[in-house]
Amino acid sequence: MLEALTTHFPSSAKVIGAGSGLHVLLQPGNGMDEAELVRAAENTGVKVYPTSVYALSPEWALPATVLLGFGGLAEEEIRTGVKLLAKAFGGSDREMS
Repeated sequence: MLEALTTHFPSSAKVIGAGSGLHVLLQPGNGMDEAELVRAAENTGVKVYPTSVYALSPEWALPATVLLGFGGLAEEEIRTGVKLLAKAFGGSDREMS
């Protein structure tokens, strides 16, 4: 997952919880709000989850952050999904430097 995110997202994207297990949080930093991120991912067939639902209070919610789960996915499925997310979130479908 981390390799795919590094490959397809610019360095301005922030990954939280890289050592946490079967999921990471992603802040693409592309100007989209959380609902737009979830909708854009859904439109490409990739399921991501909003993180604001876990905040005790709306003002404590992380800005424009989605949860990416990858338990039970093959490496190729992860690479394909992250590539689709990068495109959906305003990036390129090619590898980014």
